[in-house]
Formats: sequence, C-alpha cells, structure tokens
Amino acid sequence: MSTSVKVAVVQTSATLDVESNWSQFLPLVEQAAGQGAQLIALPELCWCLGPLDQVVKRAEPVPGPVSEKASQLARRLGVWLLAGSLPEQGPQGVWNTALLFSDQGELVAKYRKRYLFRVDLEGQVRIDEGRFFRPGEKIVVCATPWGRLGLATCFDLRFGEHFAQLVAQGAELIAVPSAFTARTGKDHWELLVRARAVDTQCLLLAPNQCGTHAPGMNTWGHSLVVDPWGQVLGRLGESPGVLVVEFERERISQVRAQLPVARIIQAAQPLSASSVATGNTPPE
Repeated sequence: MSTSVKVAVVQTSATLDVESNWSQFLPLVEQAAGQGAQLIALPELCWCLGPLDQVVKRAEPVPGPVSEKASQLARRLGVWLLAGSLPEQGPQGVWNTALLFSDQGELVAKYRKRYLFRVDLEGQVRIDEGRFFRPGEKIVVCATPWGRLGLATCFDLRFGEHFAQLVAQGAELIAVPSAFTARTGKDHWELLVRARAVDTQCLLLAPNQCGTHAPGMNTWGHSLVVDPWGQVLGRLGESPGVLVVEFERERISQVRAQLPVARIIQAAQPLSASSVATGNTPPE
C-alpha cells in the first residue's frame, strides 16, 4: 500500500445544464491530474444543481450517460475519481448518489445519501430534500490503494453516528461531496468538517459547491482537506477551483496511536457485512 497520496478537491458552481457543468469541471479535474493528484473528489450534484423539482426531472439510471462519462474520464486520466453525486433514477424513486471510479474506469462504490437536508430559516432559505429524493440505507466503505475510503454527503456531516459507522468498517479516508448552503456554511461548514476529522481520525476530503445556482440557492464554497488531527491542510475560496494536497498515510496511524479513538470505535462496533457495501464490486 502506498505510503503517501496526492488528493484533490474540485469546487464548482453548477446549474441545471449538465453539459455546461461538465465543461466547467473537466479542466479542473484535468488540472488536478496534471499536478499529480491520484484521488480527485467533486462536489455534491456537480452534474446538475438548481431547484430540486427540476433536478429530479434530470435523473438517470446508473449505469447511464453521466456515469459512463465519469468512467471514461477516470480511465483516460488514470486517476481515482469521486464523481460528486447525481440524481439517480431507480425503480422506487430518485436518490442523491455519489459514484467512485477506479483509475481503470471501474465503478467501485455507489453511495446513496442517507440524511436528506431539511432547513427552514424563514425569509432566508427553505429546503426539504425529502420531498424529492429517497434516503439511502447503506454505509459504504471501499478499498483503495491508499486505505479504505468511506463516503458521506453534505448533510450527513451533522450525524456523527454515520461517521462512527464508517470508522467501524475500517475507513481511513472519508470523502464528503457537498453543496453546503451559504447561510449555514458561514457558521457550520468548517466546524463540522474538522469535527468529523477529529471524531474519525481520518483524512477528510470535503469538496463543496459555490456561488448562486438559482434564486435563493447559494452555496458556501471553501472546500477543505483536513488531516486526522483536525488541521486544515488546504482550503479554497468562494469561486470554482481545485486544491491538490499531498498526504502521508503514516499520519493516520500516528494520530490513532496517540489517541486510540478509532480503535475503541472499531472494538465497540464490529464489522457487519449486512450493513455495509465494501470492496471493489459495484453496489446494486
């Protein structure tokens, strides 16, 4: 297993136009790969973001056109690509689904967002994802060349139980593609990302959306990479961009030896094959 990894988070400002979004983040992914990034993470709904009633109308199955594009990109660049998330059309409805591809273009993990965002700040922002999406039901942790990678999405950050389960399943890295709102992000985004890094003693990749996606729909940006001690290794601002960080895997074992939190979590919550999708086989 590699002792170090170059990771990248890509920050986008998506709209409902899938092709326009692709044109926006493609050069950023290529830039990250050109800087040596081996694992690149895109934000939540980077393929399609706007009023949720319109987003779900653009849902498609997996495999489908979007997942095939992401697969080809990962294979062409020779990188592991967390292709953000997309509205996935399934037989029972639509899920907010994150897709992870290997450097061979293989779909190795699919995570359906478990906790659906709901906020009601009168006069500022009102969103209820549960009106449009179905919640996912599985914890997803996948083997990579740099350790086991756990997946979460945006609002999941507020639920430490989800992250404890990722650690119980052996996660050493966690990616959290997000579209965190500007209103809540100002006070909660960095606080929550760093807290989850400290809770889990994992490397946290937190790519976020930025800018205005529709009237009254603004996201915070400030994508982050945070180490297992909660230290910010890099952050972006409020515009689209890419951040590449080199990380030494030894830091994970070092932190976990100093404070054996992860070991205690794993001892208290033994591996349960029925509650986790693992390995390099695509989920259903």
